[in-house]
Amino acid sequence: MSTCRNPRATRMSPRRADSTRELLRLYSLAAPGENNLAQFLSEHPELVARLGVPVDLSCDDADVALQLARAIGHQKRRTAQSKAGEHAERACAAARQLVDTSRRRIDRVELDADLVLGALLADGSKKYIAFELPAARVPVLRGALLRARVPLRNFIDVAAYVDEQGLHLRWRGGHGGLNFRPQVQERGAEVLDVDLRPTPPRRRQLPRPLLLADVLANLGLT
Repeated sequence: MSTCRNPRATRMSPRRADSTRELLRLYSLAAPGENNLAQFLSEHPELVARLGVPVDLSCDDADVALQLARAIGHQKRRTAQSKAGEHAERACAAARQLVDTSRRRIDRVELDADLVLGALLADGSKKYIAFELPAARVPVLRGALLRARVPLRNFIDVAAYVDEQGLHLRWRGGHGGLNFRPQVQERGAEVLDVDLRPTPPRRRQLPRPLLLADVLANLGLT
């Protein structure tokens, strides 16, 4: 069973993320004879230091972009890793919230449809969402749920539940519906698990039996 594991990525502060996005935008627009990129870097020397390459800011944007090409490639990969980590965290948080808000019935577990069709699907590295029930494991293709949520945005009464036969979506008071049957998981594919099995009650620890030796010791008779 797979668990929520986030890619190794350093989360950037909002200000740093904004400046990095602006750098990448200006880099993509760099053209001969312009100096927007060069001016931006001159106003943000911390970015130049972070890129770790010497840059001649007296050149036009096209030349500056050439000087930065390799460093920008590394920066794009770091940004993508950071974004992937954020998406993974969001999906894991949604899975935990889905467990906490689920309602167990005799033959099904009712789920928050907004979570099922929303944040639960945030992690693009996952191919399956697997719902763990007491007597069954129900893997569903994440891509199928992504395709389903687009038309379902037009309905305000979407309900979701899962049972041993699959994940089920209903709307219009049950007049509309989609059923996602359990899939056979592809070996090695990434999966996000949602464990809906009831937590076993904690065993109550009984007090230690009082022995005769303890009684005698307390009375000072030993």
